Amino acid sequence: MTINVTQANIAVITGTMEITVTKDAEQVFSGTKYIDYPAGYTADNSVIIAIGAKASGENNQYGYGSITETETALIRGIIEKGITLTNSSILLYCRYDGLNLGGSASETIRQTISFKIILMKVS
Repeated sequence: MTINVTQANIAVITGTMEITVTKDAEQVFSGTKYIDYPAGYTADNSVIIAIGAKASGENNQYGYGSITETETALIRGIIEKGITLTNSSILLYCRYDGLNLGGSASETIRQTISFKIILMKVS
């Protein structure tokens, strides 16, 4: 099998976002980020091939798909994620369960999320 990763109609967008949680709340990190389209891509001519996200941490892995309800997913730092192609930008939503955060009861804790979005231009 050969996978061609240099096709002109495929774009890979990578970056980070910061999400926060206050421990006295539900201990769930969540946040959104608006991302500019790559040159030539729009909501009308693009489809999402994949989206991956991971929490910061040496042992965390990128998660693709929906396996966040498993114990293994929580240990590896896999993030629930959603994406919307709006008219003006890409809207990324991430949610991460903040189990066993440590710190004081009302402390606000920040978590950095790394993401990869793969788009394909279809017309």
